[in-house]
Amino acid sequence: MIQYPNWEEIEKDIISCKTLGCNYNNLRVDDLFEIYEEVGFLYPEKKKRILPYLQIIKDNWNNALKLGEDVLWFSTYEDQINSNIASFASYRSTYGGWVGQHLVSTGCPVYTAKIMIGAHTKVIRERDKKPYKSFQNWFSPNNKYASRVFGAVTDSIGNDLSVIIEYDYISIKADLFTNCKNINVKQIFNGNNNEITEFLLKYRGNVYIEAEELNDSDIELNRVNEIYKQVDLTRKRYIYIAYEGSSNKPAGMAIVLRGPFGLNFSNLENRCDIIVSDEIESDTVYEVCSALISSVKENYFDFLLGYIPVVTNNRTSEVLLNKGANMIRKYKQCIWLKEGYYSYYI
Repeated sequence: MIQYPNWEEIEKDIISCKTLGCNYNNLRVDDLFEIYEEVGFLYPEKKKRILPYLQIIKDNWNNALKLGEDVLWFSTYEDQINSNIASFASYRSTYGGWVGQHLVSTGCPVYTAKIMIGAHTKVIRERDKKPYKSFQNWFSPNNKYASRVFGAVTDSIGNDLSVIIEYDYISIKADLFTNCKNINVKQIFNGNNNEITEFLLKYRGNVYIEAEELNDSDIELNRVNEIYKQVDLTRKRYIYIAYEGSSNKPAGMAIVLRGPFGLNFSNLENRCDIIVSDEIESDTVYEVCSALISSVKENYFDFLLGYIPVVTNNRTSEVLLNKGANMIRKYKQCIWLKEGYYSYYI
């Protein structure tokens, strides 16, 4: 049972952003990206991957920031005396769901803590304005700080309000996969949530469904797209279900998210989540994935990197890697809902 907090009492207890010394969207994008490079956030492999598209990425960030904090915002904490700075960014993924990212600091862990507290304070105080119905963060299990801070979120908030999902993040060349005659794929549109909810509840859980707003009337993200379109950007979602033969029970699902290129440096804003039923035979996993990939490839015709960025579980990734996909890295998706904000804050 979700315990709804008394927000008026909470706001009396939390530190104000001004007291913490945090600022928002106060740097030029060029200056912010220089910080990312200075602290090593743009490590060689990542920098090499995005360098040819760096100006496009900067243009997308600049366009997003034209809407103030409605699509993208970053907070900064500066120590003028010691010339240190910390920063944390966030972009709007669904209508009320936000993704926190790019946590960096040139100084000691105190600055990192201040920027995190400042960002969380902002979200609590403005929870109904954007709105901030949920927040999530993606991190590598190899990142010790992120694992300590975000990896324990379920301990602080509980499983009713938070979840951590493990993924393999892989790249797929769509032309390596062809459709399979015994797998039928259907695209799901607004108004057909009932076809996906039961399947997602089993394989992703209720917190995931709530945060990704897959129980909402607008699963295609048209409302969010209208916001993005104000500055010539787009944000869309496409959902496909695969069935084996004449069965009416889902064998797999693909959830495609498309957004401005480079809004996240790992391209998670453009990921495709492939979920395969654990009830089907191992030999059928490839057929289901192949059919889904053949269906979603049309949504990636303009993706600049020339592949489909896929997140999936280990069982499915092993099959895809054996068929020519490439491993990028392991990731964990940490999600927490609005009702758990204060528990996480303290």
